[in-house]
Amino acid sequence: MRCLACGQGMDPINAEYGTHPACDMNLLPVDDDVDPFTDLLKSQIVEMVRWAEKQSPRSQQVLIGPSEIGTLCDRRIGYRLANIPACNTDFDPWAAIVGTAIHSWLDSAVTAWMESHAQWEWHTESRLMITEFVEGHADLYSKEHRSVIDYKTAVPVVV
Repeated sequence: MRCLACGQGMDPINAEYGTHPACDMNLLPVDDDVDPFTDLLKSQIVEMVRWAEKQSPRSQQVLIGPSEIGTLCDRRIGYRLANIPACNTDFDPWAAIVGTAIHSWLDSAVTAWMESHAQWEWHTESRLMITEFVEGHADLYSKEHRSVIDYKTAVPVVV
């Protein structure tokens, strides 16, 4: 992303603001169609969404999770296991929010299907204790096929 004021590349941490902290905000293009009240409402809603995401169990997780173990960065895994505070944590949580919502919907759909068809060969959101340091959830488990299904979502990134 490029700074809206100076046109230079931006660090992702500042991208949500649209400009570098030192750039002159008066250089930003003025859009006469933007209603200040709409901007106010948008900022309040974004604040609520970000707050709610920070309260979610996913954001409050202390132990390392199975998906984090799969990272290629040994240092990142080590920092997580040593409980060293994360850095560069200011990011857009929307992809995680959408993914969590889709997981919830799929869990409800599978549960409703099993109840409707009186078939109970599936387990949803099963808690897994892999080691004393690693726990997580299996999105879906098929007893018949002895298979774990891990839902994945693709969320387009808007730059």
